[in-house]
Amino acid sequence: MIKDAEQHANEDAKKKELVETRNMAEGMVTSTEKMLEENKDKATEEEVTAINEANDKLKKLLENEDLSIDDLKNGIDELAKASQSFAEKLYAEAQNDTANPSSDESDDVVEGEVIEDE
Repeated sequence: MIKDAEQHANEDAKKKELVETRNMAEGMVTSTEKMLEENKDKATEEEVTAINEANDKLKKLLENEDLSIDDLKNGIDELAKASQSFAEKLYAEAQNDTANPSSDESDDVVEGEVIEDE
């Protein structure tokens, strides 16, 4: 059994890599769709088009069960490149909002004193 396991170790490693890559691709599709949906008003038409095209291409790749790891990785890279500038813009905006909080927002902080019953 040990020899049999050693003989198939390379196959198992390839299958594991494929499954992990597919999972990463599926997560990327989902997170990209969510990012775009939540921030669509902040994106340019070109950004939305490029991201949607790359996202749709990766979805189609995921539908193919016999897909090679290299093809899947290329699809992931294309989606990452398409969404990178938009994600950087959102990150910079979030950093700017954190550094300069709006005075219109209240934190709903209530001050109080803790009294312990004995």
